[in-house]
Amino acid sequence: MMKKPASERALNPFAASDGRRRVSFDDADLEEETLLHAPKALSPSTSLYKPSNPTSRRQLPFIALGLVIGAVLGLAVGYVQFTRMDPGLSFAMKDGVQLTRQNPGDKLARVSTDPFVLRVMTFNLRYGTAMDGLNSWPHRRAHVAELINRYHPVLLGTQEGMDEQLRQLHEMLVPQYERFGDPREDGGEHTQIFYDAHVVERVQGGTFWLSETPQVPKSRGWDASHVRVATWGRFRLRTTQQEFFYVNTHLDNTGKLAQLNGAKVIWTEMKKLVGNTLTPLFLTGDFNTLRPSDVYEYLTTNPEGPFFHDAWRVAEHPIGSISNSYHEWIGPAYDKTKHGDWLDAAMDQPDIPGANHIDFILSRPQLPVTTTEVITESRNGRYPSDHYPIVAEFLFPSATELPPPST
Repeated sequence: MMKKPASERALNPFAASDGRRRVSFDDADLEEETLLHAPKALSPSTSLYKPSNPTSRRQLPFIALGLVIGAVLGLAVGYVQFTRMDPGLSFAMKDGVQLTRQNPGDKLARVSTDPFVLRVMTFNLRYGTAMDGLNSWPHRRAHVAELINRYHPVLLGTQEGMDEQLRQLHEMLVPQYERFGDPREDGGEHTQIFYDAHVVERVQGGTFWLSETPQVPKSRGWDASHVRVATWGRFRLRTTQQEFFYVNTHLDNTGKLAQLNGAKVIWTEMKKLVGNTLTPLFLTGDFNTLRPSDVYEYLTTNPEGPFFHDAWRVAEHPIGSISNSYHEWIGPAYDKTKHGDWLDAAMDQPDIPGANHIDFILSRPQLPVTTTEVITESRNGRYPSDHYPIVAEFLFPSATELPPPST
């Protein structure tokens, strides 16, 4: 059962999702909030107010009177200025600061126009019905949920999730997460997207099939060993109303033609929505192929492709010393790119971090990537999945740099 939308859940108006205080004023005045774009807490030592100079007691009554008069005048001027604004406006600029409202009738709220960090994660969960002994889903689901809650991505692309597995995971995550995405076939795996509904609003979304007939459910393409799908969403930032797209997928594990054509289907379908605009587009998934491949070349450098940028390769601070992203439950001891029988060659560069990833986080146009991390943690020698989750932090454009919202 899906959770209620975030808008239907009661919220403390003076507490942000990460516990930080929000400051608001009377209804007649501008509501000023510290609106958050990523779950990063302020340092405990951070001071929001500078201490004033010592003042004698005789001066205090006059200072207090001056402050009261100034506050009254400020309220009056603010009321006149902001009530004169068109109530249908989504944006306004005041002294170089952007003001926005999330919903019609809301007061305009002050937001930062500086770039902010958007955290994206890809995570192949390993399907929950697999008979993996001590690595089975019941033994690792708590670790999976705790890891996601701790890293708290705004966008999370999952692969291989089953209905009950995804339901259990959703119940264990913090309340602001919502999810969507259809199974590839009845009772089959999903490529569901989880998102923080406090930060972004889902405007559109759906699932298409990686086949010659993408809109036909359960259709299998080319030489694929399984039915394959991609889940996509169009999202709107709640603070600035700017939009972006996100796609999550899982390419076939054996069919080379299905892998390449599946990547082409993804770009063909997304071009219908994104067009030739500069609207940001993110793509995550288990691609079941290495970087030196036709699939990777099509997605990143082919003139007919989308020219995605690989977060691992462009990150200022890539974190993770292992070469592979799939590890077959044995972690760093895994020394081959063998995944079943589809990759039968030993790694050519086993000591180069990231050289043998098959899980990627891609974006277009190129956005600054502050960090990318391959999360290799384990508990008592057990890993949360047979793939390492990967997380990237994008320095998302400021509101003034993004394309305007669609009409």
